[in-house]
Amino acid sequence: DCREGRGEGAFALPWKGRWLVQFYVGVPHYDRYATVIPAAFPDESEGPPDPSDTLDVTINGVTQTFHNDMGNGAGNKLFFFHVFEGCKELEYAFAFHSHSDRTHLHLFASNGEATFLGDELASVARRQLGEGQGRLTGTAVDACDGKLLAPHARVSDGYGGVMTLANEEVSVRLLVGTTALFSLSLHAARFSLSLPPGSYACEATYPGFYSFFDPNCDVLNRQERKQTIALCPLMNPGHGRFILSWGASPTDLDLMLNAPSGAPGGGRCTVWYLARFCRKQQLRLDYDVTAAYGPETITVQGFEAGKYYLRVRHFGGHRFVDRRTNLDPLLVASHAMVTYYVGHMAHRFHLGEAGYVEREDWMVLVVDGATGQVALCTPVLCPREEHAPGP
Repeated sequence: DCREGRGEGAFALPWKGRWLVQFYVGVPHYDRYATVIPAAFPDESEGPPDPSDTLDVTINGVTQTFHNDMGNGAGNKLFFFHVFEGCKELEYAFAFHSHSDRTHLHLFASNGEATFLGDELASVARRQLGEGQGRLTGTAVDACDGKLLAPHARVSDGYGGVMTLANEEVSVRLLVGTTALFSLSLHAARFSLSLPPGSYACEATYPGFYSFFDPNCDVLNRQERKQTIALCPLMNPGHGRFILSWGASPTDLDLMLNAPSGAPGGGRCTVWYLARFCRKQQLRLDYDVTAAYGPETITVQGFEAGKYYLRVRHFGGHRFVDRRTNLDPLLVASHAMVTYYVGHMAHRFHLGEAGYVEREDWMVLVVDGATGQVALCTPVLCPREEHAPGP
């Protein structure tokens, strides 16, 4: 029957060290008028969930019991968020008990994320740094509304709702190789730190958000680097989210997604700052930035069959295009990065390494809505003039 079940196993980790394991347990929400659409969680129309139903999760000896009741949870999600020290493997067991055999009334565990928090080879890592001092400053924000992730702040849950944060700051680390060499002290989601120049990676974690990682957080001697850490709220099953970030120049890059419109007769639509919604808001521009750094964010609440083309455009960049190269030099030097969150994965695409640039457009990638396959844009696969929203 479908009233109880158990699953267990082990997952090998690539390195020994400190690991953060997080995922959410979804709690269904009864709505007698709910309709079946792609990835419709949390709404269901089969009846009220039984709060006595449970899901017991045990990982490396740590057990947490979840009940089929939201309580103080946010966005119908209850969080598992634990750090494990010095481990090379995760042993797990999941056991659920329910009084109903109706599948949509059950709790479920989302895909999990294991984030490497570093090893203890600090002496080796320090030898890779330069002489002198530089400075790293910045903020930690919600990628869906740009608000500071400060203690007790009310920020977007990624779905039009609001969640109240706990009384804690975002955890931010600077890695050199596999070693977390510096932990940043944040005050109301802001940070400023003097440190030796070198090649760093930025990593940030917070309950209810996917881990943030930027491999290019280099700090130069006698220079200040500004970094916006944009954390993505955990998503519902089957959804995807694109987040654009870049440097101090140019001030305005636009994220654009051309997708199937979902209309009975077919057709396509483009989500960007001039058309923020498509397909009854299942595709939407969550946040638009015109003062550099980002984030700009687009969410897809369920993919339909067809191609999804993603591009980045420098607003007004046609004025700077070099006739000899047919490239916008400000866009080329922008250090733009797109992170695509889907399932348990975060795919990162860097300008100059992924897709191609033509004039003021970076043609990034195309997603097959039926299979989920991601392909990098080429002039043949993603012609710039095709599906263009306008000048």
